[in-house]
Amino acid sequence: MTDENIAQTVLSYIDENRDEIIQFLRKLVSFPSVTGDEAGIQKFIAQRLEEMDLEVDVWEPDHEELKKHPAYVPVEGDYKDRPNAVGLYKGKGAPQGKRRETRENSGRFRHTKNC
Repeated sequence: MTDENIAQTVLSYIDENRDEIIQFLRKLVSFPSVTGDEAGIQKFIAQRLEEMDLEVDVWEPDHEELKKHPAYVPVEGDYKDRPNAVGLYKGKGAPQGKRRETRENSGRFRHTKNC
């Protein structure tokens, strides 16, 4: 599939599902999600990812472990009651190119990159 075909497929999907997309976005922006008040939006996102049949992982980051990471940026407070939600879609067929996944902090930090 060419880039042009992919773009047309995406645009057609958006056109055909416009009302559902708008409804989802309205619900999404209705959640308070300022620092320290992320639990509600993360629960909503996790539920939506499950509805999409993705493999869902929800966890509270370990602040002490994060401090050890070279990309750590100091934050006020900690991450108690501030979960993260991630969805994983496992495609069908053989992977394109090589991929490497690393897991740190008991599998709670993931970074996947193309090699």
